[in-house]
Amino acid sequence: MDIAESVSEVHTTLVKRAERSRREGLLYVAVIAIIASAIIATFVFASPTWSITIENNSELVNVQTSQTEWAFIITGIVLRLGAVVLAVFLIQIFVSLVRYRFRVSEHLALCASALLLSEGEAQKFQVFATSLSVEGIDFGKLPESPYVEIAQAVRDGISKVTSK
Repeated sequence: MDIAESVSEVHTTLVKRAERSRREGLLYVAVIAIIASAIIATFVFASPTWSITIENNSELVNVQTSQTEWAFIITGIVLRLGAVVLAVFLIQIFVSLVRYRFRVSEHLALCASALLLSEGEAQKFQVFATSLSVEGIDFGKLPESPYVEIAQAVRDGISKVTSK
């Protein structure tokens, strides 16, 4: 096997890995969309009343109880807030994974291109790899977690109350 065939095989492998990483990133985007849709559906389609149907001697008795009892109200609020917090946490994790997968995909595609352009020569590969590198391109700072922002708002509120 000569160098050209070896370079071609490595190039093909790198391209396949780059595509797989890109597909995984797109899969994570789909998971984010599903999680967000589920949370939105939870709020939109949640029923504010309890409905009980009792069958008695071939006649239906329909009893509806509104959620005016504090236990039901608090339970509903806690469950919904818990779902939102969990969804935000999961979405943050998946966004980080998406960013990582797309970055890996670009890096592998870059290596494949540099290998193809260098024709298997180590010095040319190093030159092409450094000149085509995406290392200088950054996504910027990750957005702060909502938990940090909430904690900061609570601290600011407490400091305003205690300063008065």
